[in-house]
Amino acid sequence: MTDSHGTGSIPPENLSTPPAGLYDAAIMGSVAALDDLLKQYWKAALTGHLKFLKQLFELILELASEQDLEKCTPRHLAVLSYGT
Repeated sequence: MTDSHGTGSIPPENLSTPPAGLYDAAIMGSVAALDDLLKQYWKAALTGHLKFLKQLFELILELASEQDLEKCTPRHLAVLSYGT
């Protein structure tokens, strides 16, 4: 669900600049860099940081379903941008 700010139901105070590694991986479209970041999250699981992982999974689901002003999700935008 998108609110009037286009941020889904994530409260504005919880939105932040993505970590540099994630931002760089996204800008480069680097699956390898993303894989490296995901391996770091396994460390959180192995060390028992359940609250961290729960928040991460909720955020991932929220971000995947966000829509822009034209009702496009990130998946739509990626498909539309493919090959450009």
